[in-house]
Amino acid sequence: MPHQIFEAQCLEALDRREEALPFYQDILKLEIDYFSNMHLPELPVYQARALQALGQSARAERILRNCLRDWNQSLQEQSAGFFGTTPFFISYVEQESEARTAHFKYLTGKAKWALGDTEGAQKDLEVSQSFDPGKLHAWIDLQELQENLHSN
Repeated sequence: MPHQIFEAQCLEALDRREEALPFYQDILKLEIDYFSNMHLPELPVYQARALQALGQSARAERILRNCLRDWNQSLQEQSAGFFGTTPFFISYVEQESEARTAHFKYLTGKAKWALGDTEGAQKDLEVSQSFDPGKLHAWIDLQELQENLHSN
């Protein structure tokens, strides 16, 4: 799924907008449900990016702001459980609060970036990386964001 947004953006950069449109439309057809929340929690951000590309900025902003509200609330939750794993792997599990922070700061970083808040996005992605250096998606986004900031 993330490849579709990047493929569409590449086509747009090549001035091939007509070829990009079906990718954006396909992204918007995907339903957000239990499985997408588990395996692709950043799907709403990709959908908001697709809406932005299709000229529906207000709708995209509404989605992103709702995500930020929900993800920031989730960041504040306290749990005695095992965020992101099961108790069977207790000897290999990170602190619940650190795993939660790494996960939700990655998501809020993506949402802030889509809203144009590059400073806030960079901070959140850096926090995500500090709590989970193995979170490859956050590392890739942070590298891309920093490259974009330095090239502008």
